[in-house]
Amino acid sequence: MGARRRTPGGPARSGRRARPPRRARVTPGTGDDGGRGAVARAHPGAAHPPDRPGRPGLARGVGAVAPRRRPAGRGARDGGAVRAGLASGVALSTFLFDLDGTLIDSIELILRSYRHTMRAHRGLEPPDEVWMKGLGTPLWVQFRDWTDDPAEIEAMVATYRAYNLEHHDALVRPYEGVVAAVQTLQRKGKTLGLVTSKMRSGALRGLRLAGLEDAFTAIVGADEVTHPKPHPEPVLKALELLDAPATGAVFIGDSRHDIACGRAAGVKTAAVLWGPFGRSDLEDLHPDYWLERPEDLTLLTP
Repeated sequence: MGARRRTPGGPARSGRRARPPRRARVTPGTGDDGGRGAVARAHPGAAHPPDRPGRPGLARGVGAVAPRRRPAGRGARDGGAVRAGLASGVALSTFLFDLDGTLIDSIELILRSYRHTMRAHRGLEPPDEVWMKGLGTPLWVQFRDWTDDPAEIEAMVATYRAYNLEHHDALVRPYEGVVAAVQTLQRKGKTLGLVTSKMRSGALRGLRLAGLEDAFTAIVGADEVTHPKPHPEPVLKALELLDAPATGAVFIGDSRHDIACGRAAGVKTAAVLWGPFGRSDLEDLHPDYWLERPEDLTLLTP
C-alpha cells in the first residue's frame, strides 16, 4: 500500500498480577480531607479478583462473555475503606463517565476487533498490550501508530468497526453493579454526562444494551470534538452542554487517557479498578479517587 509499517513505541504494560488482599494502611487520595469527605474504597488487592488472573479481558476464547462475578469487597464499616474528600469542600454534583472499561465490559470485543483488523491489513497479530496502551483514544489515533496513510487508516477503521458491530451484542455487558450505581446517582439528583472516544452511534448502542440510554443528559463522542482524550476538550464540551462548572464535577474512567483528560479540564478524577487496568497502571497520575467496585460511586455523594 506504500505506507510505512511501524511498530508502536512506548513501554508495554506489565503483566504482573495485583497483590492478594491484605489489611494494610492505604494512603488517601490527593483530595483527602482528614476523614470528612465522601467514602471511596481503596483496597489494593481487589483490582483483579481470583477468577481473573492477570489483566482482565485478554482471554482469547471464542464464546459469548457472561457478566463477571466479583467477590464482595469490604465496606466502610469493617475497615476496608478510606475517606477521600474535596479539598475545596464543594460537594460533587456532576458525574462524567467514560464508557468502555468503565460502564460496559467491552474489552474482549475491542481486542478481538483489533486482532481481526491487524490480521486483515498486516497479516500479523501484535501483542494485546500494544492496543491496550492506546485504549481510551479514537481508532484513527491508534491505527496511526501503524501507518501515516490516511486512506489506509480509514480502511483499517472500517474493518475494525464492521467486525465490532457484528459481534457487539454477544460480547458486551455492563459491569455488575454499574447500572444500579448510575441509577442511584440519578435518584439523588446528580447531573450525569458521558465522555467517550467512541463515535456517538457506537456509544448509544452500548448504552442501550446496558439499559442506560436515558441516563445521561449529555453525550460527547469522538466525532463531536476536534481534539479527543487526553486533551481536555471532550470534558470541557460536556460541561458546556450540561451548563455545569468544573468545580463540583468528577470524570470517572479506567484509563490513563481518562485521568489525564479530566485533570487537564480542571475537574476531579476517579479511577475505577474493575476495568482492564489496575492501580499500578494509574497511580503515577494521582487520581483524586480510587473506586474499587461500581457500588463505590454512590459513596462519592451523600
